[in-house]
Amino acid sequence: MTDQQLRDLLRERVADETMPDVSAAAWRAGTRARRRERVAIVGAAVLVTATVATGATVLTGDGAPVQPSPAPGTATPTPEPTSTDAPDDGAVWDPAPSDRPDATYQGVPVWWSPDERQELTLPGVDSQLPEVIDLDVRVKAIDYAVAAFSDVEGDHVLLTGPSGGQVSVDISWLDDVVKPNGYAYRPVHEAMLSPTGRYLVFPQAGSVQVYFVEKGTWRRIDTGDRTTRFVAWVNDDSFILPDAPGRIGDAIDVRGQPAGRLELTPPDPGFDTGTSSPYGRTRTGPLGRAQTWGMGVPGMPVRDGYLSGPDFLSVDDDGSPKALAFMWRFTDGDEGGRFKECCPVASWLDERTIVYESRQTTPAFVAWVVGTNQFRLVSRIEGEYGVASVSRLWQDLARPLTS
Repeated sequence: MTDQQLRDLLRERVADETMPDVSAAAWRAGTRARRRERVAIVGAAVLVTATVATGATVLTGDGAPVQPSPAPGTATPTPEPTSTDAPDDGAVWDPAPSDRPDATYQGVPVWWSPDERQELTLPGVDSQLPEVIDLDVRVKAIDYAVAAFSDVEGDHVLLTGPSGGQVSVDISWLDDVVKPNGYAYRPVHEAMLSPTGRYLVFPQAGSVQVYFVEKGTWRRIDTGDRTTRFVAWVNDDSFILPDAPGRIGDAIDVRGQPAGRLELTPPDPGFDTGTSSPYGRTRTGPLGRAQTWGMGVPGMPVRDGYLSGPDFLSVDDDGSPKALAFMWRFTDGDEGGRFKECCPVASWLDERTIVYESRQTTPAFVAWVVGTNQFRLVSRIEGEYGVASVSRLWQDLARPLTS
């Protein structure tokens, strides 16, 4: 019996009990110790990788064509409120509300995010996601999930219910996905959870496996010779099988029936992206499509003292693109810091608010009111995980394609 299986069995036995779970504290203490050791290594490695282009991630960014690196664009920063500066003592984020961009880049307005420490001091906001997601908490069953987290090994997926408890789904029996170059990886990805939170989809060779959350059952859907590596949900019960990220592909519903040919493409940021590539999930909302891109844009304006050429989030906003540049202040591993490909789009929260996942020493979901300097903390995430996938948080959204 594996360590994970033992932990899941013990949690299931006591899921309905109310006595304090002292073992969870011990597990978390051990986890934090291991995390500090790993982050120290990652912190050293990121200093090396920060100057090279960020590659696209599994399933939604992998294989995207690399654009030629242009001459740096003309950045025209505008003065920022002094209260948004990030002194070394880690001040909170507390600017006066404003819809004025912090800078422009090749004609596109750019706003600057709080840094990784400031994000954790933001005021909260109500959402379907729990205020704290403790990945050590288990429940017996849930009707639907608001988020899904793979474990580090990619052998289990934890489905988070709206009340905050997790149901563990064993996916150790699923095969690895093998890329054309022979590289194999576990079939977990940011787009595995459906918009309603009622299904999971996993790529396999010649098929996909669909998990029905409420029933706890599986369905295998044959896909023939079509690649499943970039599978992603395009509406409540259908997913697309493009041959590469952002391309047209066959859509199939959860019953295995054809659902047409659809396209799910990232928004055009409105400026030259250099060696940057999109990663994570493309999410369609009331303002259009949202997508995060990796490092590699030359000349992207940032606040003084922060990492140059940062990751950024692009929203097309009905043909008027806007960008959010993610501020990253280097720290040592004990003080925390962002991880590579730090901030994939998670979901839309309402008609003007996008939620991104902040991958850092203390991970979180953070909300940005598009086109303003207003940010809110949606959830803190306690515990280790590999990949996160979030449902559609704004359930009133009515569009033909909602990813």
